[in-house]
Amino acid sequence: LLVLFYRYQLYDDTTKESMMSLLASHLLSVKRQYNTNSNNNAGGWKDCALNNFLNSRFYNAIPYQIKALIKKVSVKSTIGDNLSTVASSGCYINVPALYDVYDDADSQYREELYEAASTIDYFTGLTDATEKSNRIRKFADSDGSDEGVEYWLRSPSIGTWATSRYCWKVDKNGAPYNITGTNSSLGVLIEISF
Repeated sequence: LLVLFYRYQLYDDTTKESMMSLLASHLLSVKRQYNTNSNNNAGGWKDCALNNFLNSRFYNAIPYQIKALIKKVSVKSTIGDNLSTVASSGCYINVPALYDVYDDADSQYREELYEAASTIDYFTGLTDATEKSNRIRKFADSDGSDEGVEYWLRSPSIGTWATSRYCWKVDKNGAPYNITGTNSSLGVLIEISF
């Protein structure tokens, strides 16, 4: 199962959009760190090790027939270091932002989305319990248990309580959580645009 959601602006021509974006139903089979060499969110998604991994090693492993269809899109994120400044990076593969999965997030995180975008409908249910259950993700080879796996969001933590060490994640129960060190190994939920 893949979730179809809004389109991104193309990175090389922001007057155009991708045809569609897809969100994976399961996590990648391995956990990854947001940043591998330090517990730091400086540079945000644009400069993090997870972005580099997804758009180099992971992307290069995709068969060329599929790569020919994937679009490089402009993905926004705050730049970390407890700043609300937003920067764009060109990505073939990315992970959701906080506001993609949680529409009750602080408004400064709304800037991480393309202007025409909104929270992915799949994540906004009629009840808090529905929203949380739709955010729960597992590995494809899950043992059948109902317990989810924590996974990264691309949003560095912002605010007076935040430090330059933390980024947002979705916890195993489907709730967003903002005090997560960037050198933690968590699941990876990918988005791809065509």
